[in-house]
Amino acid sequence: MSRSSGSESKPFPPQVLSCKLLVDGYNLMYAIGYAQAADTRPKALESGRNRLIELLAEHLGPAANQTCIVFDAGDVAPKGLPKFYQKRSIHLLFSSDYLSADECIQEILQVHSNPKRLVLLSSDHSVQRKGTARGATIRDSEDWKQAMELLTDRTLNDKQPAEEALDPSKQNPNLSASDREKWLREFGF
Repeated sequence: MSRSSGSESKPFPPQVLSCKLLVDGYNLMYAIGYAQAADTRPKALESGRNRLIELLAEHLGPAANQTCIVFDAGDVAPKGLPKFYQKRSIHLLFSSDYLSADECIQEILQVHSNPKRLVLLSSDHSVQRKGTARGATIRDSEDWKQAMELLTDRTLNDKQPAEEALDPSKQNPNLSASDREKWLREFGF
């Protein structure tokens, strides 16, 4: 439900309506340890968003420009940021016209130009149900985490927190092009 009208759909930029990877931003940030539920300070969220964007851009390569991350925004996007912009080729959308990012993502799924070619990344069950109903490929945020761990040739154990395993600066610099291609195919690119 839109904030302003109750049920009227808001227009989305064309890049959002044709993306191939749609990500529930804060949902993924929490899953990989880039945000903590108890820490909602703007600087902490900004840091987590930036780390997530860097991580995805690094691993998606050219497919980054077919990716849209939706973040919760409350009434407005974070100070100094537009509602929609692009960073490291990834399209970013703050859900300020909606009550939540989940609601915004469900609306995107409803109006997406080709949902059957879309990979949806979210652990939210209502979002997953909508994606399934529209024919999208669904991946839980935890599945993405496992793919990242595999891609970076790291495994999690008690000595290595998820945050370290997923840190782009600590990735395997010898990641082959074939490994990257295999990973991109796994997620529908």
